[in-house]
Amino acid sequence: MPIRPVLLLVALACLLLAAPVRAQGEDGALTLEDYLALAAETEAALEGDGGGSLPELAGRWESVSAVRLANGATVAVDHSALSAELRAEPPDTEAIAARLQALKIVAARWPAPAYDEARAAEAEDRLEAILARPAFQWQEEQPGFWERLWERVLRFLFDLLPWDSGALDLANILLAILGGAILALVLALAARSLLRSFRPEAVAADGDDELEGLTAEQALQEAQSHSQEGDYRRAVRYLYLSTLLLLEERGLLRFDRSRTNREYLRSIADRPELFGILQSIVDVFDRVWYGFQPLDDAGYSRYLAQVNELKARRGE
Repeated sequence: MPIRPVLLLVALACLLLAAPVRAQGEDGALTLEDYLALAAETEAALEGDGGGSLPELAGRWESVSAVRLANGATVAVDHSALSAELRAEPPDTEAIAARLQALKIVAARWPAPAYDEARAAEAEDRLEAILARPAFQWQEEQPGFWERLWERVLRFLFDLLPWDSGALDLANILLAILGGAILALVLALAARSLLRSFRPEAVAADGDDELEGLTAEQALQEAQSHSQEGDYRRAVRYLYLSTLLLLEERGLLRFDRSRTNREYLRSIADRPELFGILQSIVDVFDRVWYGFQPLDDAGYSRYLAQVNELKARRGE
């Protein structure tokens, strides 16, 4: 019973697609054009429209071991089954026709050339031009002094240990302890910096003694003195101090160095005529004193105007 054409199509397709790639120029390789021409000649012979005899064509198919594609690659093929069918007496023309049709379908799926030699050379030139751009030109960064020192320390420590399993365990323990100590130090420094940024004093004084017995008028004079010297940061501090002391003298809040600026604001939250402008004064003070934001003469003059506006309001 002849093999069904569909099974022949699947079998030949799997055979051709699974064929390995060979180098160009091997004996027995046909170009893709000649390969398809041989298939057309065999179909014509089956239909009686010319072409060679089937046994002669069987020998030609049997001699083809590879097909050379247009991109230079070769595909290995095996036509022993087709050759046997062409030599059979009588030949199964339907099975042969199905096998040839499958052969042409698979050949049509072989990859076409993406680049010819000219286009490949052009692409290579473009790639070299791109890689020559400054963005792709760099030198490997050399380790700094501390990195080199740390590497030498580690190498010295490792050289002291005999490298067996116990020594490796000890080295891992030492590195874990060292890493933990470094992490603890980093966390301690970070916590210290964070606590400093949230220190409770309304004004960070150089010393507590200078605030003892200070009045609003004295603080204002200190501000004027520092502003004339160009020390606007310290002048802002004393202007803010004079504002708090004046509000205390008027009975509007209680000045206490342990209170925060936000606590001062909350203490006059029920006085909207004072709260808004004092909030602006506090914001500027925080940026200049704690945040070290630079302040010029014009900025200081605007701050002084805000302080004078607050002092002009009685809050009654």
